Amino acid sequence: MRILAVFAGSLLIIGLIFLSRPEIQAELRELQPRVVAAVAVEHRNIQHTTKIAGKLQPSHTASLRFEVAGRVKRRLVEPGQRVAAGQALLEVDNGDYLDAVTENRALLHQEISAIERDRALLALEEKETALLERELERLAKLGRESLTSKSHYDEAEQRLIRQQAEVARLRHSVATATVRRLQREATLKRAERNLDRTKLVSPFDAIVNRVLLEEGDYTASGQLAIDLIQVRELDVYLEIPGDLAETLALNQAVDLSADGQKFPGRIVALAFDPDPLTNTHALRIRVDGATLYPGKIVLVELPGRFHAQAKVIPVTAALEEYGESHVFVIRQGRLVKQAIQVIAQHDNLRIVEGLDVGTMIVARDVAAYSDGQEVVVKKP
Repeated sequence: MRILAVFAGSLLIIGLIFLSRPEIQAELRELQPRVVAAVAVEHRNIQHTTKIAGKLQPSHTASLRFEVAGRVKRRLVEPGQRVAAGQALLEVDNGDYLDAVTENRALLHQEISAIERDRALLALEEKETALLERELERLAKLGRESLTSKSHYDEAEQRLIRQQAEVARLRHSVATATVRRLQREATLKRAERNLDRTKLVSPFDAIVNRVLLEEGDYTASGQLAIDLIQVRELDVYLEIPGDLAETLALNQAVDLSADGQKFPGRIVALAFDPDPLTNTHALRIRVDGATLYPGKIVLVELPGRFHAQAKVIPVTAALEEYGESHVFVIRQGRLVKQAIQVIAQHDNLRIVEGLDVGTMIVARDVAAYSDGQEVVVKKP
């Protein structure tokens, strides 16, 4: 009973508190306009740039091969060594090639001597032929009635025929003398070239990258022997889109940067026809290699299209919705949502169409606002 009395007393107290509570009245307050950062649409000259990373490579490389076969006699350089243009690098035994030159030089001299001999003999044989022809005419005038006269005439005619045959042979020899001499000279020159080919020389100032043959090794014709690289100038190879390629030209100056330093470069090659798979254009830029080295990653700044007196707004002022771009124009203290066309972006600016210069728009936090909202302008 005492528990029921306590419970009943508690309910009574709660009821009295509920009945004695003050009446709550709702108080409506007027919303204050939001303060927005505003900016005006401006005119600016914009030079768009694209930054692409690339790796430096030697501007010239050469993979040297022997054009003749032989055993390596001398190895004159090692990897990492700097060599000058024309410097000997490797040599094969040249004994057989030297003998070939000596032999063909002797054959050429022999041919020249034979040509001079045949010309002299031809002159003599032509005189002898003229004498025999006169002798045959004299015998013909004497008549051939007697057996003695007929015998002498026949003998003279036979000697004339043999003489004419010898003259014809010598004339042919003299007529083909130039051809035979050229053939001998060509054979000699080929032997001399083969002798020169027993020595590999550097085609330009370079650094030896690899030497693939040792002294005593046998090398076949066409076998790779030495790799050379030139680092006086270095190249960067890039693949760029067509709209960027349209703004570039051969010998155009561009800037490269690495480790916080800038280096001047120039365009030395630009493919006109794009790659059919990637639809990109091959670009090669050359830079002085005095303070750089192959394999280094550099950042290339490529100048793009120039926009004269372009209308620009901050990147933060544009609102992207459903693939379209909008801004909030401030008109008489209220926001008006307006569609724009973004032409390009440069750093923290966007080049746009659809706005007049001087128009005030919301500068940032545009996703937090709505069309028709009342605002108070505060310039950033």
